[in-house]
Amino acid sequence: MIFLLFSLVAANLRFGDKEQLEKHHKHFPLVNESLTVHLIPHSHDDVGWLKTVDQYFNGLRNDIQWAAVEYIIDSYIQALSKDPTKTFIQVETAFFKMWWDKQNEEIKNLTKNLVANGQLEFISGGWCMNDEATPYYEDIIDQMTLGHKFLLDTFGITPQVGWQIDPFGHQSTWISYSNQMGFNGWFIGRIDYQDKEKRLNEKSLEMIIIPPTKGIEFPIFSHVNYYHYSAPPGFSFDASQRTEAIVDDPNSDNYNIETRAQQFVDYFRAQSTHFQGNHLIHTLGEDFQWSNAAIFYKNIDKLLNYVNSRPQFNMKIIYSTPSTYFKAVNDQNLTYPVKRDDFFPYADRGHSYWTGYFTSRVAYKGYVRYFGRQAQTYKKLITYFQLQNSSYISGNKTTVYSAIQTMNEALGCAQHHDAVAGTAKQAVNDDYTLQLVRAERKIRNVVNSLLNEQLKVNTTFEYCNWNVSAGLCAGAQALKNGKTLVITVVDLKLYQAGQVDKIRVKVPKLDLRVVDQNGNAVYGDIICGTGSNDCDLYFLYTIPANNGILTFNISTSAPYTATTFTLSAMNYTDDTSISLNGSQQFKLKYSYYESYQGSDQPSGAYIFRSVNGSDLTKQYGSIISASIGYGRNLSVLVVIRSYTKTIIRKFSHIADTYEIESQLDSIPVGDQQGKEIVIQIDTNIDNQNTFYTDSNGLDLQKRIINYRPTWNLVVDEQAAGNYYPYNGVILLNDSTQAVALINDRSQGATSLRKGQIEVMIHRRTLRDDYRGVDEALNEQDAFKQGLTQNFIHILTFFNPKLLPNRHREVQYYLDLQPLILYSNDIKPINVDVNWNIFDFTLFNDQGQKKGLPKVTVTEWNTNQYLLRINNLQETGTLSIITGQLYTYTETTLTGNQPLSEWRQKQLKWKQITQVQADDSIIHPLQTRTYIVTKRVQEDQEQTN
Repeated sequence: MIFLLFSLVAANLRFGDKEQLEKHHKHFPLVNESLTVHLIPHSHDDVGWLKTVDQYFNGLRNDIQWAAVEYIIDSYIQALSKDPTKTFIQVETAFFKMWWDKQNEEIKNLTKNLVANGQLEFISGGWCMNDEATPYYEDIIDQMTLGHKFLLDTFGITPQVGWQIDPFGHQSTWISYSNQMGFNGWFIGRIDYQDKEKRLNEKSLEMIIIPPTKGIEFPIFSHVNYYHYSAPPGFSFDASQRTEAIVDDPNSDNYNIETRAQQFVDYFRAQSTHFQGNHLIHTLGEDFQWSNAAIFYKNIDKLLNYVNSRPQFNMKIIYSTPSTYFKAVNDQNLTYPVKRDDFFPYADRGHSYWTGYFTSRVAYKGYVRYFGRQAQTYKKLITYFQLQNSSYISGNKTTVYSAIQTMNEALGCAQHHDAVAGTAKQAVNDDYTLQLVRAERKIRNVVNSLLNEQLKVNTTFEYCNWNVSAGLCAGAQALKNGKTLVITVVDLKLYQAGQVDKIRVKVPKLDLRVVDQNGNAVYGDIICGTGSNDCDLYFLYTIPANNGILTFNISTSAPYTATTFTLSAMNYTDDTSISLNGSQQFKLKYSYYESYQGSDQPSGAYIFRSVNGSDLTKQYGSIISASIGYGRNLSVLVVIRSYTKTIIRKFSHIADTYEIESQLDSIPVGDQQGKEIVIQIDTNIDNQNTFYTDSNGLDLQKRIINYRPTWNLVVDEQAAGNYYPYNGVILLNDSTQAVALINDRSQGATSLRKGQIEVMIHRRTLRDDYRGVDEALNEQDAFKQGLTQNFIHILTFFNPKLLPNRHREVQYYLDLQPLILYSNDIKPINVDVNWNIFDFTLFNDQGQKKGLPKVTVTEWNTNQYLLRINNLQETGTLSIITGQLYTYTETTLTGNQPLSEWRQKQLKWKQITQVQADDSIIHPLQTRTYIVTKRVQEDQEQTN
């Protein structure tokens, strides 16, 4: 008799496995092959979601959710120490480090022994379990490195398995990185319900995935969890559950182990019909479970003892770890299907596409991207001057290192799959933001002191971002009092000598004189809003060979080199073709989808669902005025609509490229209707229902409307089902031309009509979407008004055969925007800096020192540095030639083990051909990591 247990548990609204597996369990054929079942005790501990990180760790606000990570770790450590047969896995290093820092030496040594004997295994090992749709690739690498470095320093271990069991879809970048981080495979929990149905039927829940990369492949063995990340239904014995205990005393009136053991066995027999081998794996746990490990283990122990002692079950059930399971599966040498695409978009049931979160919480997404980019500059700047023997750094090591660690931890938490994803409660999102603000303040104080030392000045540098008014910038306002505004520019781009970049400075409405650090006049343009004292000064500069740190003086002294230019009114409609200075034409409009608000499945923080599932949008606002102007360095078109203001800029130094700034007012909901705002750009490109979106800023993924490569898609949401994550580039092309749109934060995007790019830029919904957060996405400011926001998109047209890297050049310059610091009446010295810190040189395919290299560096250990080189080109390799002053040891992506050692010990899978890469070549969009160590004098002499 087969027992079904699904009726014993309520459906978890965060995933739809229950209903799907219930159907399969009713009809599975009984097979009595010998099975080994690997049980994985674990707790899925969100680094913020319904409660803040601190509340989750300390067990606060349990009226919101019962969760106390400190108790969970205490509990399983105690249980493991009493029984060497028991195991547990820990995933989120952020929480574990909080716990570790509170322990005495006795508990620390006990824990080290549990790790050494394999009872406690760290899986994935990042600071958090990062989202896969919305983080940028550099931020993913950094948060994984932060966790891996702690584990290496504390336990001397390198995680062997990836564990992405809760993110809402899976991206090719993470799949590729799983290989490059030294994982033998990875586990995932969420794939589209139609995809999972097919895989259940075909026994293809395990597969080899080969993501689309250029020049070299990074395949990975992949396992889709059978029942999300929960215990088998009816067998979750966490103290928070109401599961009936296992009674094995035959004298008890409640004796139930025979029936319960048979249910347990039948469940795994059913599972085995969907997998190829005779080894199965299953999780034991859920969100924030195992706060009383003794209860959970005691009940499972009874089942294991009963089943394992009875040969008629022909089944062995053990406590295990994911790495043990992968080794057992690998030993079977089976053949698995191969997949080459990603897992987006994700739907857990009909009319339920998780594509809204690609855009949710637009301000936080923008802040995370901005601070993440700045963090790369801060770390490289500090490391460079550390190598130059900065007295400030050597005398303030605690302050400097604390600021870097605080920044890394805040950004690490920000990558969590409920943080930058935009799916946490409002109070939690506020706390995420607060942690970033505090971290930014600390690191800026360090950079301020460091630049004072290096420039030999004594001032407080001011950061005045482009999306604030000039009135909030004290340095700029001082111009009104006749003071000189000194702009310090820290530009870390490499191999860009002779190229031109732009500077944007907030200023009041004044005619100005701009000179560079050599006293040469610099010509610029000042653009002000109508009747406004809030203006932007734009000027161009040519990047010198050693660009280093540049300064520009801005004053009100004649002769003026920058004046306000006049904007002239023009006739404009949404059907007007836009072309400035003879560049390529396009049309632009703002529209909105009405959010579906029915009780069956509303649109919310996770889910995007339009009324009637339609891809038809409504006009968002009406045009009030339009004006155009032409300056020395740029031309400007300004269109004012109700709810939006658009500023389109065409700079003279780059052809057929426009900067589009969208300023959105509060989304009106007085009609009690949620709205999803999109920008739609129409071009003449015949893209044949095909478009491309980047993967976390890297490789372009081919997208075809109403199509999935691995199953026959049934479409029930024409708009939502064709939205994809967009972190850097969306591109359309035909046989002769291409157009790309580069953004400033994570968003959702599509191309539902010929030649049209559609990007969802803002959302305001009035219903919760039943995925656990229990709040509508109705963000408001301090005055209880809907959130306003500014966005930047860069639109570029190009011939992909002649300029294959044009979109990547735009992305490169956006990523490496220089630090722009404001101060008054100082005379800094010129600082000539070669940001190529170590003695290596990069050459392109033609043997030239050119390309789009992104180089990051930070201290690793004493006299050791972690160096990463990313080739951001779409086509064209870079070659690295190293010198004699340093040793360069290539490592896995997170720096935790030599790459050569990993290649020797990694598991070999039948469908994977191990390619030995050329150690000197960095392929397009690839990142390589090195530990750099300065040679001692004797080593240098022997080398020479």
